[in-house]
Amino acid sequence: MTNVSQHSNDIDDTVATADPAAGWRIRLATAADAAQIAGFYRYYVEHTSINFEYEVPDAAEFRRRIGEILPDLPWLVAVEPAPDGSEDGERILGYLFAEPVSPRGAYAWSVKSSIYLDPQVRGRGIGSALYARLESILTAQHYVNLYAIITVTADDDLADITSPDAAAGRLVWGADGLAPQAGTGDGSQDYRPDPHLPRTSPRFHHKLGFSVIGREVGSGYKFGTWYDKLLMQKKLTAPDAPVEPILPLSALDAAAYLN
Repeated sequence: MTNVSQHSNDIDDTVATADPAAGWRIRLATAADAAQIAGFYRYYVEHTSINFEYEVPDAAEFRRRIGEILPDLPWLVAVEPAPDGSEDGERILGYLFAEPVSPRGAYAWSVKSSIYLDPQVRGRGIGSALYARLESILTAQHYVNLYAIITVTADDDLADITSPDAAAGRLVWGADGLAPQAGTGDGSQDYRPDPHLPRTSPRFHHKLGFSVIGREVGSGYKFGTWYDKLLMQKKLTAPDAPVEPILPLSALDAAAYLN
């Protein structure tokens, strides 16, 4: 399978589940969603280093990407209903999908995720709700490993999520719920904000149970800057769980996992 995307967005940091009162729901994507997705994805290509694309993919390309993923794996969208309740008028708030790590047989139980939200809707718990549904489906399909590949700046030492103090919960977190306050010894005093890359994604994934397992140094060049790629992993099953054959998405009643 062609690699569709390897990057995780500047998603909100609120760990929550979807609430019908919030005015949005989660469903499987369709080809008809491609135009709206392409519309807000443009921002991430043109203004951020969250992904390493230089050219903005159009609706036709997103239709191809959705069609490539959905026969076997979930591509989820969070949608806001139209005032009249019709699907034609739904607003796409964000998406999350999983794709294979590699076509080689031994990787069959491992997938990687990609999540992007409309920049106007961050902070509503949509990202964490999408992940909760995705993980439920992947577990039902018998996947074992879920990876996230995230852009980080060279000077982000990630000590706030990788140090012994972080693991023990001893860091003093700031009011924004993201980086620890200065003086905690996490290196944040040396951090220089990057106008093209927020720090939120690694912290968000850490709160969802992902762990940092690797880092590619200086692997991508965008906006005149070399960026690192961070590899994070979440185990979806217990270490001693039996290995079972992977089920295609079509073998499940996916809607049952989206309520």
